[in-house]
Amino acid sequence: KLSGHSSMLCGTGVQPNKSIRENALIILITAIGYLIIQGPAFKYALTATSASTTARVALDEHWWSLGGLIFSSLAFCWYLRLMVKQSHPSNAAVVSSIINKKVLEELDSGRTAGTPLSSIIGPMISSAQARMSRAVASEFIEDSRGREGQPPALDDALLGTDKEMLSSMILPFFDRYAQGDDNISKDELKLLLADLKEDPNGVEWWMKRMDVDRSGFIEKGEFLGAMLNYVLHKVAQPAEDEEVEVAEYAEESASAAPDDDEELPEVAAFSTPEEYQSHIKRRAFRLMALGTALILLFSDPMVDVMSNVGERVGVPSFYVAFVLAPLASNASELIASLNYAAKKTKKTITISLAALEGAACMNNTFCLAIFMGLVFFKRLAWKFCAETLAILFIELAVALIAAQPTQRTWTAFVAIALFPVSICLVAGLEAVGLD
Repeated sequence: KLSGHSSMLCGTGVQPNKSIRENALIILITAIGYLIIQGPAFKYALTATSASTTARVALDEHWWSLGGLIFSSLAFCWYLRLMVKQSHPSNAAVVSSIINKKVLEELDSGRTAGTPLSSIIGPMISSAQARMSRAVASEFIEDSRGREGQPPALDDALLGTDKEMLSSMILPFFDRYAQGDDNISKDELKLLLADLKEDPNGVEWWMKRMDVDRSGFIEKGEFLGAMLNYVLHKVAQPAEDEEVEVAEYAEESASAAPDDDEELPEVAAFSTPEEYQSHIKRRAFRLMALGTALILLFSDPMVDVMSNVGERVGVPSFYVAFVLAPLASNASELIASLNYAAKKTKKTITISLAALEGAACMNNTFCLAIFMGLVFFKRLAWKFCAETLAILFIELAVALIAAQPTQRTWTAFVAIALFPVSICLVAGLEAVGLD
């Protein structure tokens, strides 16, 4: 519900993130491919179709179709690159939120009673440290030695994304021990030391090292720096009888995972974020290969069915395909978008709209490249002026809607109306003589 409005049409809506507005611009840019082939085709838009005319049109459009093929192919590669960049978060964004929730759930449940904090996140810090230059790490250690009353600043030796991830995992422990305050007192520090398997009687020594500003309390920044350094040293030089292990969360049922992460595999099965990302990519390629195989298997029979339906009901097969083909070819985007939109969060509505915009961009690039390839290599004539104008009009309208930071409820009815409007637009353009 939007503030300042009482009506349902103007007072309710969604506010997706800026990627939706960026995708709207991508739709318009990739639609240029239609103009490359349609430009020379306008010359014959009102010419009656005949064998000689078709041959002449095919000849005039031959090299233009090659230009459209090249542009669409390059636009497809550019679009994929943008989507990878747009949707590829840092390892912190991929892993930390999931692991962080599971760590706290395990600690709160008591199933990890006695497990030191270093054994939960220590291996991750060690992995980050291993990717750093040993010379740089040694320099930080040497520079920090001998600083009395202050822990060495080894957290500065971590890579930016690793430090972000580790910080997001450590900070919830601050809230756990601060018990509602903005700082940790000496008594609360004893609880932390007990969980870390350190001697609580040494609380004075620990307070001196962690309380950098000598306020008598440990603030969040001091806690973060001190704990990063503590775990780094514990991992680098574990005690002889101490084993550093990763906490096990594999027994966590899939149903306990948050709704937003329901499509992700269990993180606990992977030792590093890179291995996790690699698994997701392999699974994505397997699913795309399966989808491509299904399309190749059913596309020809579906075209025959639509042509037959048109002949039986006395309606041009184009209009039958115009209504039925999108429901079949874009069914996955439709179902996924509805499922995500039903969760009614900013994140899920963004995913929902992005899936629909992605379908439009794929039509403008990958699908159009196939059409341009057929026109060029088969020396066919592109005589779809009415359909092309309808596509460009609808995509412009959709882009204008998607470009709005706040999409109110009334815009949903406009978007729904675009489907029948496109059919009427094609029919009207053909009625005035356009091919």
